[in-house]
Amino acid sequence: MKHTINPKIEVVPLMVRIRPVNKEILRLASVEQRKSMAAIVDDLIVDGLSKDHGEPDSRIDNFLQGFKGSRL
Repeated sequence: MKHTINPKIEVVPLMVRIRPVNKEILRLASVEQRKSMAAIVDDLIVDGLSKDHGEPDSRIDNFLQGFKGSRL
């Protein structure tokens, strides 16, 4: 399945259960940020989980970003 705006991005459907109050929070954030709920969830997963559970190369890159410009 391809992303609707950027066809270079591969996406997969995912059905999840969330509490009604959290769905309302997500809906309000969607309206405020002018993004789909799926895009917000995707961003939150990347921001919150990829640091610890992402691909090793991206975790190493993120770690090394802290050393750029510093003298070891």
